[in-house]
Amino acid sequence: MLRARQQTHRHHRAWSRTTLRIGISLGVGAISLAACGSSSSPSATTKIPLSGLAAEPASTILATACAATFGAHSMAVASTFGVPSQVGGVAAMHWILTTGSNQGVVLYKGKGTAQAVIMPTISYLKGNQIYWSANATPPRPTAATSLASKWLSIPSSSANNSLMTPIINFASLQSLLLNCVPSIQPTKGRTGVVGSTPTVSLVIVSGGMTQTYFVATSGTPYIVKSTMTGGTTGNETAVLSGFNVQKVPHAPTGSSPLDPLLAAS
Repeated sequence: MLRARQQTHRHHRAWSRTTLRIGISLGVGAISLAACGSSSSPSATTKIPLSGLAAEPASTILATACAATFGAHSMAVASTFGVPSQVGGVAAMHWILTTGSNQGVVLYKGKGTAQAVIMPTISYLKGNQIYWSANATPPRPTAATSLASKWLSIPSSSANNSLMTPIINFASLQSLLLNCVPSIQPTKGRTGVVGSTPTVSLVIVSGGMTQTYFVATSGTPYIVKSTMTGGTTGNETAVLSGFNVQKVPHAPTGSSPLDPLLAAS
């Protein structure tokens, strides 16, 4: 479930990111390759020699990069947030996004931690006591001790599925790459390097927010980094890597249904 997010909400689809906003959107739909919901993305691109990609118009680079990135069947996304207070206290996250399901870890300011596996019809959540006391939506301080450090299953039909909504939105690739369908034309930035990958940057400014994509100009033209500033983005930096080599996450063993535990608390 590769992922798709909106500015303040993200939704879930199986390789839709369904999210880590990881953004520290490290997604979640599962990372949101597997999250629910879908959004349109460029599907046809002009075939261009990669050696000449950086010389192409910004709109051509964007269409090429978005098609390649959405076309991957798996990837890893690691995100950090400069302003956690804007994104529910999330400081960082790491997601494995696949077309079948997503798996990730969300780290909150204040040491709350949540692990999640997101599938099309059921999610699994494991949070520490701080998460359940302070970061869950809504917090469950009276039940935190009994819920902490256990894998809990939450069907999408559950009345308690709202607990998963923020995490699922974090695991949304489409949310992270929202500007693959930009309301205004991108501007070409500078060439540079992300890790060891040569890149060219594309800048989209809209609604008080600035998103910059860094597109590989060697090998497949994936978007290998995204930064978002302004608005309520949390000033996210996300690095995308490991394309097409991630294993599809599976349901954790030994999970317990969340609903009965909450009813008894």
